[in-house]
Amino acid sequence: MDHLRGFLSTVLRIISISCMFWVYFISLVISGVADHEYCSDGTLSLASRGILRPPKKGPAVQRSRSRTLTAVHEAMLEDLVMPAEIAGKRIRYRIDGSKIMKVFLDPKEHNSTEYELETFSAVYRKLSG
Repeated sequence: MDHLRGFLSTVLRIISISCMFWVYFISLVISGVADHEYCSDGTLSLASRGILRPPKKGPAVQRSRSRTLTAVHEAMLEDLVMPAEIAGKRIRYRIDGSKIMKVFLDPKEHNSTEYELETFSAVYRKLSG
């Protein structure tokens, strides 16, 4: 929690996937009420998604694409930056095996998301491991 020390006032709401569609439309109202209620700097909404492990050998066992680790992490990133859209993504792999992900948000939403970039980064890093 040391790397999240400055961001402990952010509220993260876990919402079912079926309700996430409606949260998009009323996100501004919910954010304002939650900021006031919890005395926080910001609120983020995240849909609850499940990751299934890779199937064992055999043709009959399959899992849907939405349940893979990669798809869940991509959807989680989209949920975190929800009012803005992701314009592009670059992944840079280092020699030691670590990777750096650069996410480019929509330039139209630059003014509204500029102050939340560090919060997005810290929350995503904590949740994705």
